[in-house]
This record gives sequence, C-alpha cells and structure tokens, in this order.
Amino acid sequence: MLVAIDSYLRAQPGTVEASSALNEIVEAISSGKATFLGLVEQLGPQLTHSDPFARAKGVGALSSVLVQCPADRIGSSAVNVLVKFYLERLQDQPSVGELLIGIRAMLQSDIVMSSDAETIAKSIFTDLAVQTYQQTVRHIAFEIFDLLMAKQLPAVRRLGPAFVSEYVQMVDGEKDPRNLLLAFRTVRLIIRQLDFAEHAEDLFGIVFCYFPITFRPPPDDVYGITADDLKLALRECIAATPLFAKYAMPLLIEKLASISGSAKRDAMETITACAPVYGADAFLPHVEHLWNYLKEEIFKTADDHNIAAALSAVNAITMTLSSATVSSSSHKSPLETFLELAVKDSMHNFKDPELKYAKLSGKMLVAAASACDPACHQVVNAVLPLVLEQCRLQNLPTRQKHLLEVLFDFLKAGQEVYGLTSLSAMDLDDDFLNPLLAFKDRLFELYIAASAASSEYMPLRRSGIRGLAALLMSRQLLAGVEVNVAIGQLNQAIITDPDAEVRQEALQSLITYATAKPDVVLQATFPTLFRELPDGAASQPPAHVANVLEAILALSTATLHKHGLKGLLARLYSIGALTSYSEHDVQYAEALATAILGIVDGAQSTASDAENMAVADNIMQPVLQKAIAASISQEVLLTDARILRIVARVLGSVTRCLSAAQQRLLLESVVDTFSNGNLTRLALSPGNIPFRPFDANAPETQTRLSILFAAVFFNARPEIPLPVPDAAVYLEMLLARSLETPDQILSESLVKCVASTLNKTKNEAAVSTFLQLGTVTHMLQGTSVGESRSRERCISVASWIARALVIRSHSAGYQLATEILGLLGEGEEGAQSPAAIAIGVIVHEPEDGCLTRRSFANLLYKQRFFGHCVPVLVNGFQQGSSGAKQAYLLALSQLLKNVPKTVLSNALTQIFPLLLCSLALPDADLKLATLDTLQALLGECAVAISGQISSVVAALLSIGTGTVAGQPGNRSGDTMLVRIAALKTLGDLPRKFDYALLYPHKVAVLRQLNAALDDPKRAVRKEASAARNRWFLLLGRA
Repeated sequence: MLVAIDSYLRAQPGTVEASSALNEIVEAISSGKATFLGLVEQLGPQLTHSDPFARAKGVGALSSVLVQCPADRIGSSAVNVLVKFYLERLQDQPSVGELLIGIRAMLQSDIVMSSDAETIAKSIFTDLAVQTYQQTVRHIAFEIFDLLMAKQLPAVRRLGPAFVSEYVQMVDGEKDPRNLLLAFRTVRLIIRQLDFAEHAEDLFGIVFCYFPITFRPPPDDVYGITADDLKLALRECIAATPLFAKYAMPLLIEKLASISGSAKRDAMETITACAPVYGADAFLPHVEHLWNYLKEEIFKTADDHNIAAALSAVNAITMTLSSATVSSSSHKSPLETFLELAVKDSMHNFKDPELKYAKLSGKMLVAAASACDPACHQVVNAVLPLVLEQCRLQNLPTRQKHLLEVLFDFLKAGQEVYGLTSLSAMDLDDDFLNPLLAFKDRLFELYIAASAASSEYMPLRRSGIRGLAALLMSRQLLAGVEVNVAIGQLNQAIITDPDAEVRQEALQSLITYATAKPDVVLQATFPTLFRELPDGAASQPPAHVANVLEAILALSTATLHKHGLKGLLARLYSIGALTSYSEHDVQYAEALATAILGIVDGAQSTASDAENMAVADNIMQPVLQKAIAASISQEVLLTDARILRIVARVLGSVTRCLSAAQQRLLLESVVDTFSNGNLTRLALSPGNIPFRPFDANAPETQTRLSILFAAVFFNARPEIPLPVPDAAVYLEMLLARSLETPDQILSESLVKCVASTLNKTKNEAAVSTFLQLGTVTHMLQGTSVGESRSRERCISVASWIARALVIRSHSAGYQLATEILGLLGEGEEGAQSPAAIAIGVIVHEPEDGCLTRRSFANLLYKQRFFGHCVPVLVNGFQQGSSGAKQAYLLALSQLLKNVPKTVLSNALTQIFPLLLCSLALPDADLKLATLDTLQALLGECAVAISGQISSVVAALLSIGTGTVAGQPGNRSGDTMLVRIAALKTLGDLPRKFDYALLYPHKVAVLRQLNAALDDPKRAVRKEASAARNRWFLLLGRA
C-alpha cells in the first residue's frame, strides 16, 4: 500500500494514475490487508508536513479514501480519531476543502456518533468563516448541515437556539444558486424540527432578503437550476411558519406596489402560498390594501399570468378570512368586509357586458365565491340578481353571450364548493345548500333559450350548451324532468345544429355527463340518436348520418359500448340484407361498419376477458351467420367486398382481444366451416347449395368471404395450433389455391393465412420443409414465366411469403426479396410494375393488421431490409432501360413510404440521385413519397443535400409552379397534394440552409413563385405565399 500511497501523492489530481492508485488503496482496506488507522499512520509525514499544500494533498488522499471505502472497514475507533483530527485542522485554510469532503463522507456513511456530530457543527461555526471561501467549499459546508439536519437531528437539537443563530450568520451573504437551494431546504427543516422562535426575525431576514428572485441561468449552465426552482424554494420558506407573518405581510404588500410585473406576480403567488399558513389574523389589518392592489392588477394589467396570480390570491385570502371570528365591536365578519369591497367595485361593470371589465369582474367574484360556502352565498346572492336582470334587459346576442359566460363561471364555482353530479352523497356534506338553487329556474330558462336560439350568432348557442352542461354536472341543481329536458336539448343540438362547434360542444357535454350518469344518457340519448339512422336503405344525407355516428361512437365508451354496438349491428344487418342497393346504401353500410370498428377498438383497452367474450358473442357468430347465409342464397349488400373488408377488420379486432383458449375454439369453428363446409358449427342449417368457398368452382359470393376467414386466422396467437390433421398439407393446399384462383380477394386472403403461419411458427425445420414444397417452387417459377396475369398473381403471393420471412429475419425471405427485385428490370411500366408493388407489400403496414405487431407477428426492424434493397435498386436504375428505371423508382417509393426516415440518412448519397429522378416522373404517389422523404431529410442531412441544392430547387419549382425549364409544362402527376408538398419543402429551405448557399437562387425562386400564386387551388396559393415570404426574408447575417 505504501507504493500506492506514494503514487497517489505524486500524481496529478484527476489523472488515470491517481485513480488507479486510489483504487488500490481502497481495495487493500476493503479486503482487510490494511486498516484505516494504518493508512493514517502512513500518511503521517504528509499530514504534518511544513508545506501547507503538501498537508492539503495528504488530507485529500485521506478524504478520497473515506469517500470510496466501505463504512464497515473504517471502525468506530478510527472514526473518533478522524473526527477529532479533521476538526482540529479546520483552521488550516489550504486544507479546508479536503477536510470538509472527509467530514461529509463520514456523515453520509452514518458512522459519526451523535456527540461527534454536535462537535462538528460547533467547530464549523467557530473555526470557519464559510462565506470567505470559494463556492465549491461553501457548497460542501451547506451539504454537511443538510446531512446533520437529516441524520443527526438529536445532536442538532441539543445545540438549541444557538444553532439557528449561527446558521443564519453562515448563510448571510450567500449568492450562489446551488448553495441557496441547499440553504432554503435546511431552513425549512429548521422551521419544522427546531425551536427557532427566539431567532424568527433573523431567520426570516436571511430568507426574505432574496425576494424577489431575479436569477437568470447562464446559457451554458450544466446544473439545470432555474429561476422557478429558486422561487419555489424561497416561497416554501416564507410560507413555512405563521411566525413569519408579522414580518412578511408589510413587505409583500410593498412588493405589490412595485413597477416590476415579475415582482408583483411573485408577491401574489407568495401571498397565495402564505394565506393558509399565516391565518386570518395576519391578513385582517391589510384587507383593504390587499384588495386595492389585487383589483388594480386584475383590471389594469395586460399580463394573463399576473391576472391568474391575482385571482388565485383573491381565492386564498377569501378562504383564509372565512375562518376569522366576528369581533364584539363589529357587526360584520372580516370575510364580509372583504367581499363587500369586491362586490362594490365590480357590480357596475356588468351593465356593459361586452367590455373586458365585465368579464374580469366576473372572474374576480368567481375566484372569491369558489373559496368556501359562506363566500359563495354572499357573492351569489349579491351578484346574480343583477346579472340576471341584465340578461332580461339585453337583446343583443353578443351581450347575452357575455352575461351567460359570467353565469357559467358562477356555476363552475358552485361545482368547486359543492361538488359534481358524479360524486356520491357521502363525498360531500349535504348540510351546505348551494345558493345557486334559488336561481336555478331562471338559469335553466336562460340556457335552454340560448342553446335553442334561432340567431345565426353561433357563440350564443355554444354558451347555452356549456351552461346546460354545467347545470347537469352541478350537485343539488337539476333533477327529474329538468335533466330530461336538458339532455333533450343537447340531443337536438347534436342532430340539428348547423355549426360543427356547437355540435361538438353538445357531444362533449353528454360524454362528460355519461361518466356520471350513464343510465340517463342510455335512456335519453341513445334512442334519439338511433332514430336518426335509417333502418334499411339509406334515406338521410351522408353528412347527417356521419354526425350521428360520430356521436354514437363517442358515447359508446366504458359501460355504454355494448349498447352502441347492439344498435349499430342491428342497422348494419338491416341494410346488409338488401338485394338491390345504391352507392348511397353502400356508403351508409361502410359508415356503420367503420363506427362498429371504432367501438370495438376503443373497448379493448378497458374491457375484461369476460366483456371481450361478450363482444365476440354479439359480433363474431351473428356476422358470420348472416354473411354465409347470404352467400349461399343470393347477393346482398353485406357481401359487397367494400363492406366485407371493414367487417373483417372488426372480426380481427375482436379475435385479437380474446384469450388463447377462446381463440382456439373460434379458430376451430371457422376452419371447420370454411374448409369443410360444416355449417352446424355456426348453428346454420345445410342448404341445397354447399358452402365451400375454397373450391375451384365456388361462386364469387362465397369466395369473397375468405376475407373474414383470413381475419380470424392471421390474428390468432402464435401458440394456437392449426385445427387440421396435417398443418403442412393444409398450408400447401391454401397456397396452391391462392396461386391458381383468378379471384384477387381469395388469393390474397389465403396467402395471408399461409404467411402468418410461417411467420409465427417456432419450428425452423417446418419452415425449411415448406419452402422445399413443389407448390413453392411453382410459385417461384411463375414469377418470371407465363402469361401476364399469372405472373402478377405469383409475384403478389411471393411478396406475402417474403414479408412473413423477412420480418422474422429468415434468410430465405431475403433470397425471395432479391428475386423479386430482379424482376424490376424486365420493363414493366412504373405503376403497372407488380414487382415494384411487391416491395411495398413487404415493408408496408396493412390496415387489417396482417403480419404486424397487433396480430402477434414476429417483427424485426426494417433497417436491414432497406439496406438489402438499396444497392440492388441503385444498380438496377443505373443499368436499366427507361421503362425499368421507372419500375425501380416505384419500388424505391414503396420503401420510402414505409421505412423510418432515420434509416434513410445512412444511404442518402446512394439514393439521392434517384430521389431527384423520381420528382421528374408523372406518378403522383411516387412524387408524394419522395417529397415527404426529402422534407424529413432537410434537417437531418442538410450537409449531404447542400451539394445538390441547385437541382433540388429547380425540381421543387417545376412541380410547385407547373413549369419545365421556366416554361409552362405538363402537370401530369402534379396533383394539388403534390404541388402543396413541393411548395412546403421549398419554403423550408431558408430555415434549413445557410444564406450563402441559397442566395444565388433567391431571385429566380421569387420570380417563378408568382405562377403558383395564381394556382386555381386556394390551398396551393396559400402554401406558395408562405414559401415566397420565407424566401423574400432570406437575408445575410450581420
């Protein structure tokens, strides 16, 4: 250990050599090879050296070992020696910092005895003038006292009031924010744990001298201390004890007269915090002054934060004064005196409700009324008669609206004092009677009239709706018939009001009330809404149906979702049975199915397994029964492919939320029904026409139902076995049928089932065996030979098999993807390239959730697949024909749309030329994907793009303005969305790139953007104007 000690003393602090030597010393003591007292003895010459800096080095070594050494290896005898030694050396100034580090380490390790802790405090007070040292030393001293208060409180208490006096002197003059946070925390502990009454004024003075905090952290502050941290800590100190009240109140009131808005806000927030602690007696002498200052702040300031602080102060003072007793010489309580001032200074403002003073007066009075029951009674009884009288006198909708908002605020105040409808009677004291009850009838009448007003002034109706909602949610106000009338009015607003904001307000009101009284909403609202939905063929305008469905979907939460489902399913079955239907009917059925999907998806997060099973019973079997029965007999709307796709998503969502046992039973039933035609599994009677949707001669009405089969199949959990005798044979049958059928729906549905099984299985041998099957070989051969439709089908099927394998990182998936990429060079034209579309299948997230995390698929990140494809695409584009180039670019766009943009940055140099070429092609989807990618890369890869900025600007201008080389060009592919995206990206350039890089293009950009300002589409003109403004403001930095 001697060698290690010598090495540490010779090394520079913070070096690797010093750290290594210290670790060696600590290891020796920890393992028992040396003792701590032995270390002290060996450091003896250094600790008694004549050179003060050498002594400091020795103390530093000892303290560093104390910090890292386990407490149980130091020993109580060594602790006593160390404490005595450290305290004796406190007058050795060069060593003070290291000494305090050692003392802190011993306190943190809980090895200091109570008597020694008392001595530590006395010695620091006596021997150290803490404020004469640098910040780091002062910080350690404050940490020591923080530890003493936290871990050695009995020792501190033995010091008595002297500790408080000495600590005040130590803190005096401190300015560092890190130290102040520690000092404020210790002051709070002193107030909470010690008898400080003798020095209360001194303790208050050392705290309040920092009020108000004006600290601004430096830009490079690594400690993260903010002004708000200091303000909150200081406020907690000032509000920590009522003994500070007589010193604090005059000073806080003085700060309210400050010209600084920040100082006044701090004073008001501190008064708010102090009010419940100081009590009414502290505020009584200052009530009038406080009111005058707060009133001025509310009425005259333009700062919303100060107004909020003043309102909070009014509320806190009112609450505090409510506890004051009436003196024998006065007929009024302090609360009554304070509120009379508030009412007197506010009442005249309500005569002109459109001015801001009326609204602010209402806010101020509401802040007081919401504090307590006595305040609410006094303010409501004084103010509401006048406001209600003004409502009777005012005929202008704008004035009525402002007055109704004031009344609404009083209703909210009543809710704060007396509670909400949702609270049970046991939660609040019913001895308190809501003073608003006396004005209920008039309020109810006003809000009903406003919500039903025929005026075109929408805000008035909206205020009426908000008022009705507040009345409904207020305890003790509405009951019985009044509730039904109010809900009926909200129902009518949802159904008939022409303004979307009013409808949304009414809907939100019902949603809120449904959380408190779901049975009332179920009985009063659901029947009304369902009456607006046609039962059978669509007979209502689509916009009206959409509004009603939105309301049903929003209300079908928690306990109400099963009722919403029941009604919507009945409507879907009704219209789904139509044999002759229009496009309007199909849109209605789609809307119904989409709403059902929304309810099912929303219920999953809160429903239990039993509730999920109940949902499955209500949906799964009835839907399958009706669809299968219809497919056997005749064509009905329910079997239309557009409806089936949405219904399939519903079935998939239901399947996912079932338990493994429930999924097993469901899969057995569905497989038996669809594969074997066993209709008894779904309680259907076999008819003259068999149900065999997978047979080669099955009618299209039956093959379409494969969408429903697949939805159940690929959403099952991985542990669910296939309910067939031989899974490999069954999967090969499905794959063969998928390849041979001309029905696109059947082909895609069956291959999704196969792909899902391949992805989820944990049997690698079974996957390898499957890939060797003749059907798979036939599929691979079919991708490159045969007639066009057959090739397209084989490529489509292969893309799903590749997806299943790629996302589980199987090598065969990448081999298959490589073969698909190789097909891009065969000259298919752009959007018609099945190989390019197949790349999109591999990486996209399908709406039905097939092979996604939702359907329990094994997923790995897309970065590897992107890296696999990019070199092939780049090379193929460079060497391919013009037709093949477009196919490669389309394949690239499929990747760009589905791969996270962060993945693209690594391959930007390779793909950027392809991105620019994509912008010149007429494919709108390709352009949108490219522009979306380009916009995302502007911020992350600006350096890499800067070399091509001229080409980027030219391409964006060409698209956004519909020009080619400055002349009017062909807008093929430049749809409105494409033009908007191009102009948005162009407008982002000045914010992403340096002035010197963009300035050469400024004149040309401003000139050519004039063409976009004349675009026939308003949205395009708006984006062009925004882009032109940003380029116009492109200026060099001074």
